[in-house]
Amino acid sequence: MKKFFIVCCLLIWAYFFKAIFYEKEIFSQSEGLFVLGVLLLSAYLLAAVLKKVRFPGLTGYMITGVLIGPEVLNILSENVLKNLHFFENLALSFIAISAGGELKFKKVRNNLKQLGAILFNQIFLVFGGLFLVLLPLTKVFLGSMVENEKILIGFSILFSVTALSKSPATTMGIIT
Repeated sequence: MKKFFIVCCLLIWAYFFKAIFYEKEIFSQSEGLFVLGVLLLSAYLLAAVLKKVRFPGLTGYMITGVLIGPEVLNILSENVLKNLHFFENLALSFIAISAGGELKFKKVRNNLKQLGAILFNQIFLVFGGLFLVLLPLTKVFLGSMVENEKILIGFSILFSVTALSKSPATTMGIIT
């Protein structure tokens, strides 16, 4: 509970700090680093809180991104997102290198038939079923906030694809 309180205080502080100093020239030069620090600390703490209630850490990261992003608190503005593109590419590079290092071709070749059946079932049952459930739910819960229906479809696809993955590395590869 203490970490959750710290996350809330941190987000409130960041929101008001940005509101007060947004027009100042000194803030515009270091906005990206400020937002990156708030994002990393908030995501880490929220993931730790959610792990205690048996949610994966990825859920905390995604919730933090939504809260800090341009749609809710606007701490992470569109302009800052463009400036932080380098960090996104760097993280994805590390994820791809780790995934490649763990891949064993001999095991894949021996279990190809089973892998195909599992993949087929996961894609059609998990993704399709979750998408069909989430689409009406997003219209109910987010319909008044979002004017474009394509965003609701994208939101449903994003979370359906996330359900397919077993690790954050897979999720990040799919999202990007």
